[in-house]
Amino acid sequence: MTPTPLHIVMLIDAWFPKDETSPGVWGGGQVHVRELRSRLVADYGCQVELFYAAHKNLLIRSLWVLWVVADVLLYSRYHPQIHLLHSHGYYSGLAAKLIGFFLKVPVVHTVHATPALDQAKKSPKLLIEKWLLTKLHYQAEISLSSHFLKYPNVNQRLSVIPNGVNIQAFNQVRVVKYPTTTLIWVGQADPSKGLAVLKAALVKVRRLYPELKTELVTGGRLSGRAIIKAYKKSHLFCLPSLAESQPIALLEAWAAKLPVVVTRVGENQTMVKSGINGLLVDPGNAQQLAKALLQLLRSPRRATAMGLAGYNLVKNHYSWDQVVAQTYAVYLEVLQTSAMAAENKLVFGLNPHEN
Repeated sequence: MTPTPLHIVMLIDAWFPKDETSPGVWGGGQVHVRELRSRLVADYGCQVELFYAAHKNLLIRSLWVLWVVADVLLYSRYHPQIHLLHSHGYYSGLAAKLIGFFLKVPVVHTVHATPALDQAKKSPKLLIEKWLLTKLHYQAEISLSSHFLKYPNVNQRLSVIPNGVNIQAFNQVRVVKYPTTTLIWVGQADPSKGLAVLKAALVKVRRLYPELKTELVTGGRLSGRAIIKAYKKSHLFCLPSLAESQPIALLEAWAAKLPVVVTRVGENQTMVKSGINGLLVDPGNAQQLAKALLQLLRSPRRATAMGLAGYNLVKNHYSWDQVVAQTYAVYLEVLQTSAMAAENKLVFGLNPHEN
């Protein structure tokens, strides 16, 4: 069946690439948007216009919510046939709701992470995150992780669509491993990524393996082939997050056939079968993390087998093509439901543009 080309406006409140087409983006959410957008255009014939906050400052990003509403409304004057809005992250959801109200266009929102909800620490951030992700009503909501479903939510149309990874891109890169055993960590410079816990664990590990090296990749420092090379030249991967959704870094590490040590948070708990395709440890536990790292270092053959099991998992179940197909199906369902609702209003003598 030939797909219906849709006109989609995407919004994300954090981007920060060198330019709109740059492979180097800020984090997993931005990689997701980049891959989704490019494949919707190439494979489904969609027109996807991306609006994003281009500055890291939190205040400026907050003000962007108002700016982007005006920006998209102006855009709609010259591109009137917008089928739906797809917002990603946090503040972009509020912007999309406002735009959807004015344009009478349905909104799909993707939840990429819930660090405040997951850590359950009372704070203004928790209240804002809870309101934006579980109290605002969207025509459909997508989560990368099934653990988000446990939170009370006004949204009943919920889908779990995980991240993907381009396994072919990894297979095309040939490298020689670092001569010294190297651990790689990839993530944003945020306390929730557990870098402080990793550093504490490494102090213990280096008492027995003083030669162990680390490759710490933060804030999109490496991208494209450079980040693939960094993964493939390393020997093991660690992501000791205190909170997580479904990390792309884990998929990338497996695509590089690395053994992994990750924490029991988010979707890690369902993806990682401890002792089979990686090792699971409790978040915030440096002692446990050190023990797991030592286990891999002492058993290189078993570690290699774990990395290969992880590779087979992502090869068979975590492609971007699957992600895009499932997301596109959500779009069609939302549009069909919206069309039926509009027809019902006409049947009962109501204006379909009234709320």
